[in-house]
Amino acid sequence: MEYGKLTPETKVSDLKGWKLISPEQQKRNSEYMKREQGKGAGFVMMKRDNFNEVKSHLTLSQHGVLMYLITCMKINKEGKLFKSKTERLSMSDACKLLGKKPAMVRRVIGELEALSIVYREKEGKNVYLSISDEHFICGDGSKGYKTVKIFKQELKRVAKELSLTELGFFALMLGHMHWDTHVLCDNPDEKDNTKIVLWKKKHLADELGVGRPFLSATMKKLRELRIISEVRTVNEGVVLHPNFVCRQVNKPSWETICDTIDNCISSDNLKK
Repeated sequence: MEYGKLTPETKVSDLKGWKLISPEQQKRNSEYMKREQGKGAGFVMMKRDNFNEVKSHLTLSQHGVLMYLITCMKINKEGKLFKSKTERLSMSDACKLLGKKPAMVRRVIGELEALSIVYREKEGKNVYLSISDEHFICGDGSKGYKTVKIFKQELKRVAKELSLTELGFFALMLGHMHWDTHVLCDNPDEKDNTKIVLWKKKHLADELGVGRPFLSATMKKLRELRIISEVRTVNEGVVLHPNFVCRQVNKPSWETICDTIDNCISSDNLKK
């Protein structure tokens, strides 16, 4: 029997295979679904390996623009960007959001579009922006991918304090963050924390392709904003704060990360 065709004459035998649910259980199920749909609303997931394939082709400014744009993603909206709860983000909105010259913003977004990371959709006279779900997603659809959660509100808060290149440098770090300890390393998926090959600060310049003066100034600023910190037990290592990023199902506390690092990592882990 099809749903919606129940009548007073329906026989119990006609309901074979059906599951009867009380009104109270239906209400609980509805509330559960609402909670589940709300999970993930506060963060965007970077599909790490997909993004690593294209990130070397981006400049720091392009990375910075992209980090701004992902704060405008909404859960289960297929990559569409929004300037408010219901209003989509246009090109002119993006220019205002970034506070840069419109010509520069349009050029950078055009470059991201050429890389199939950002794309435009025309609706009537308006042109709106979206982000490809090949690289970032807000909501379901990340199964089978190694992802990095980026918490939107925290990112939006500090983005106002950073230049595009500084924000872009933060984006470059994400593909090298260890899943458990949040340290930057050679082997971010290593399950045995004692085998982590930990980067020293000097490795950041070589691995991420930035100059030493820029690295020094940017690291200082990121530390001041508490986006990164040094590892207490090995003061040459760098750890990303869980308020901003996470790779686990449940976000660990800062204290938990520090304890894990203290118990598993020593100077022997430093990359030579």
